[in-house]
Parts: sequence; structure tokens; C-alpha cells
Amino acid sequence: MLAVANNPDLRLARADLGVVHAQAYAADLLPDPQLNLTRDFAAPAVPGTVSAFSLAPSVDLAALIAHPAVQDAARSEARRANLTLLWQEEQTITQARLLFTRAIFQSRQVHLLDQTRAVLDARNQRAQAALARGDLTQDVYAPLRAALEDTEKQRNDLERQSNQMRHELNALLGLAPAINVPLIAGPASAPLNQPALDAALRDLPRRRADLLAFAAGYASQEARLHQAVLAQFPILNLGLSRARDTAGLYTSGFAVGFTLPLFNRNRGNIAIEQATRERMRIEYQNRLDQARSEIDRLEQDLTLAQAQSERLSTSLTGLEAVDAQASTALHGGLIDVLASSSVHLALLAKRAEWLSLQETIAEQRIALAALLGTDPELLQGQQ
Repeated sequence: MLAVANNPDLRLARADLGVVHAQAYAADLLPDPQLNLTRDFAAPAVPGTVSAFSLAPSVDLAALIAHPAVQDAARSEARRANLTLLWQEEQTITQARLLFTRAIFQSRQVHLLDQTRAVLDARNQRAQAALARGDLTQDVYAPLRAALEDTEKQRNDLERQSNQMRHELNALLGLAPAINVPLIAGPASAPLNQPALDAALRDLPRRRADLLAFAAGYASQEARLHQAVLAQFPILNLGLSRARDTAGLYTSGFAVGFTLPLFNRNRGNIAIEQATRERMRIEYQNRLDQARSEIDRLEQDLTLAQAQSERLSTSLTGLEAVDAQASTALHGGLIDVLASSSVHLALLAKRAEWLSLQETIAEQRIALAALLGTDPELLQGQQ
């Protein structure tokens, strides 16, 4: 809601939409009739003569005939602009969801790195003491120190990424950079709802805003082609006249003007509008095919990632049991601290791997929902 209401690019897009609506309003208006008035005086003046005048109202019948086609084109164009703005809003919402998801998972990764750093720091201190006593050689100590430094670097890099992510999110929401938006993670995602996904895919051309915008643009182009076809017929201009000459004789009559469709017949413009319509049809089909291909790819990627997540969960359960046994053995004096910390570090590394995979799954769900033109929660089944 914040992204749609405050995003600067969307505010500008809404201003552009006002221009399109004004153009549609202008297209609804009927053309004004014309009035020609002339006045003549005898020079030099001759006794018995009067000033002459001519009054000739006229109306462009061709404009009136083409007016319904002009209206249809403008209204379809306004609908296309509305749907294009809706698609921009949906893309902004998707970007906000992605930034939110990344920020949440980054905070969890920082927490895991803090745990890893604490274990490595404790192990490094013990190793330093052993090195000082001569119980540990330098070649054994060096990898332990390098692991701690590598963890510090990862955490520093992640903090910089998190800072950049929050600034991007604030910019997307139209907020000042100094504002800290509190982010609260939602519940864990449920399995993919396959029937809902299949229904959304079948209904894709009637639900995705950009595809609907293409359809509205095609309808607008169809109206322009109709307008060009109408223009191939004789262009009529009908007028009435009322005149008086210098002798005081009044006359009344009418005038009809039209173009003879002998050579041009507006065939060039008709060909242009037909070619434009065909291009729009091909572009629409390409967009639809591309969307279906991307949806199929993401669906398969999600299936693979979820299967991998299940395997990782099983592996995590086994590592947690080993870590618990190592902790018990440490307290019983059966193993030393270095061995116990190695087991715990392996567990933390596996949790980091699992967390990274969950972020990938969450982002894929958001991308899949955006491609389907629906809400990510509607694609979730029952847990």
C-alpha cells in the first residue's frame, strides 16, 4: 500500500494518465460547425446600390461519420493507459515484496553469522592459547584464524547490502532515507497450491494487466483502421448559403464539397494501420508465449527448490542430533572444544544453506505470482 501510494514514478505515471483521459474527453466532443460571413461594398458608390453580403454555415460530414471510430479509439487508448498504470503498480508491489523478503532474510543471515562468529572467536582464543603454550603449530592455527576473518568479512558485506536494501526500499516507498521502516516477517510459506496455479495460468490473458493493456491497444488500433477505411470514401462538406448582391437581390442555396477518390483513396494510411495492427497482434502473442514460458520455468524451479529444501531439512535434523551428542560428549570430557565447535559450525553452515534456499523459494513465489497477475498468498496451499 505504501509503495502504490507514495512511489514517485507512480505519481508521475498517474499525471500522464490524466493527459490520456483529457484526450479521450476531447475525442468525445463533436466537431464544431463553420460559419463564413462576407460583406462587400460598391466602389465607387453607385446610386441605387446596396452593400452585398454572403452568409454560409457549413458542417464537415466526414468528421461526423468518423466520430464514432475516433471515440472508440480514444476510449480504448484510455483503457490501455489505465491497465498500463495498473501493471506498473503491480510491478512496484512485486519489487517492494522482493526488497522486503531480502531484507528479512538478510537480518536472519546476520544473526546466523553472529552465532558463527561467536563460535569461531571462542575457538580462535583457545587456539591462540594452545599456540602460546606450544601445543599447536602455526600451520594448524592459520586456517582457524582465516575462518574467523572470512566470517567477519561476510558479515560486513552483508551489513552493507542490508543498508543498500533499506535505502532502495525507502526510495520505492517514497520515504526519506533516514526513516527506518520496521519489517515484520510473515508466517512460513505453505506448499504451492497447484490447482490455484493451474486456474491462474488458464485465466492469464484475462487477469494480467499488461496483457489486458495489449488487448485494449489492439482494440484502439482496430478503431484507427476503421477510421482510415472510412476516410477512403468521398469527404463531404455540406453548407447552406444566404446572400445579397449590390442590387439588393437576395439569394439562397447550398454547397456540397467532396474529394474524388480516384488516385489516393487513403490506401497508404489504410496499409499503415493494417501493418500496425498486425505488429500489435504479434507482439501480444509473443508477450503471452513468453509469460507462459517463464511461468513454466519458475514452476519447475520451485518444484526443484522445494525438493531440495526437504532434503536439507532432513540433513539439518540429523546434524542437530549430532550436535546435541557432541555437546553431551564435551560436557562428559569425551571430546575437546575444537571437535565440538567443528560439529556446531557444520550445523550453522547447513542452516545458512537452508536459509539461503528459503530466500530463493520466497523470491520465486513472488516472481511466479507477479507473472500470473495474482497475490502470492493465493498460490499457497494448506500446510
